[in-house]
Amino acid sequence: MVRIRFSRSGGFAGLQGPGQKLEVDSKELPAEKGRELERLVAAARLFDQPEKPAVAAVPDGFQYDLAIEDGGRRHSLRVSEGSIPPGLPPLLDWLTRAAREAAGKKK
Repeated sequence: MVRIRFSRSGGFAGLQGPGQKLEVDSKELPAEKGRELERLVAAARLFDQPEKPAVAAVPDGFQYDLAIEDGGRRHSLRVSEGSIPPGLPPLLDWLTRAAREAAGKKK
């Protein structure tokens, strides 16, 4: 079981609208989507990443904040477009799409 609190903020001059937020739990998703999320989290090796990488943010770039719970382990991570570690982009894409879908359902 993986639980993630995700938010994306920033973007070009704030023209992307309000930031995106999502809380997701793999056990509450359809089985296939839950396994996909767990696979993406494992591939991203989030627990191997420092909480706040030392790379500077990209002007007008996005910032991503994640709080992850996986099998009793917890970790928080903040990355900006200039510091996204390899393996993380597919998970960020998945979470961004899921946040958009969830926001669309609330309207």
